[in-house]
Amino acid sequence: MEIYHVSIVSIFSFGLGCTMLEVVLLEWDRKGGDWQNSDCLEYDTEANHGIFDAKLIGGDTMFVVVISFPPIKAGKDAEFREWFAFTNEQFSASKGFIRRRLLKPLKEGNYAAIVEFENQDAFNAMHSSPAHDKAGERVRPLFDGNPTPHFYEVAIG
Repeated sequence: MEIYHVSIVSIFSFGLGCTMLEVVLLEWDRKGGDWQNSDCLEYDTEANHGIFDAKLIGGDTMFVVVISFPPIKAGKDAEFREWFAFTNEQFSASKGFIRRRLLKPLKEGNYAAIVEFENQDAFNAMHSSPAHDKAGERVRPLFDGNPTPHFYEVAIG
C-alpha cells in the first residue's frame, strides 16, 4: 500500500503579535483512494513565546520556521521569486535540510515561507553560513521592511 503524506498549513494573525499556526497532516491511501486526517496541531505563538519544545511520536523531531515576508517593492516580484528558487537549490545541500516552500496569499497580503530542517542545530548551521549571508544581502533591497521568523518544532506527526 502506498501512502502519501501531505501537510496543510494555515497561519492566522490576530494582530498584537498573536499568530496561530495550524498544521493538518493528511494521508492519501493510493489503493483505498481517500484522505484520512492523520494529526492536527494548533499552536499559539504568542502564548508560548514562539518556541514549541516537543517531540514527534517515536522520538523524531523536525524544526520548522514560518517566515512572514514584508511587502515586495513594486516591480520586484519576479526577481524575488527567482531569488527564492535559486536559494532553495543552494540551501537544499545543507545538512538536515528537508524542504523550503514559498506561500502566496490567496487574496491580499504578503508572501510567507515554510522552512523545514531535521533539527534546530542543522537550521542554525545553514542560517549562519556565508551562503545564507550572501542570499540575505541579495534579497534585502527587494523588501519594503524586514521578514519576521516564527520558530517551531513539530509536536505530532
